[in-house]
Amino acid sequence: MSPDRRIRWTATSALAVSCFALGFSVWSVSCQGRSPTGARHEQPGALHAAATRTQAAAEHVAAPAVTPAGAVHADVAPAEPADPAPHADAPSASDPSAAGLEVKRLVVTRGVKRREPLDTDQFTAGAGPVFAFVELGNTSDTDKVITLDFQHNGEAPVGHIKLKVPAHSSRWRTWGRTRRVDKGGDWTALVRAADGTELAHTAFDVQAPQS
Repeated sequence: MSPDRRIRWTATSALAVSCFALGFSVWSVSCQGRSPTGARHEQPGALHAAATRTQAAAEHVAAPAVTPAGAVHADVAPAEPADPAPHADAPSASDPSAAGLEVKRLVVTRGVKRREPLDTDQFTAGAGPVFAFVELGNTSDTDKVITLDFQHNGEAPVGHIKLKVPAHSSRWRTWGRTRRVDKGGDWTALVRAADGTELAHTAFDVQAPQS
């Protein structure tokens, strides 16, 4: 090979190598800007800032409301069974005996307020209903039924109000009323078990209506 041709071949080879190196550099820079899937890369500082914003938003949404100590209010009544409606008929008890029943209070009154009898000084025949308020205990395993009666001077009783007393009740308050106390004189309120056993009675005086 002549010296001139050798020089031209060397120059051509050097130019080719330079072009190849330049193309590889451009391709390398392009690859640094994109992932193989085409996803955009961010700088570490930007990634940390984005993660911090996402975490702060999640904490803002998920943070539960904190109730100050002592600010919780419960509108729950004490553990005491609700009294049945006055003058409500009760179903027959499975055990009609008086076993386990105890009358703790028997009060004749003109009314009941907040499950307590009102103070009543006197009664007048035909002036309105008369209530018999009863507080009982039932230590037996079965519900019981009691009967409230009002009796005038040994005559046939009136009222016959049946009321249920649930099993395992240490303090059950209930009451019945009648409008048939319509005569002046001596009256008696009686509480009986379903089998007729008398549990309690109390006397009260009724004034005759003024003519």
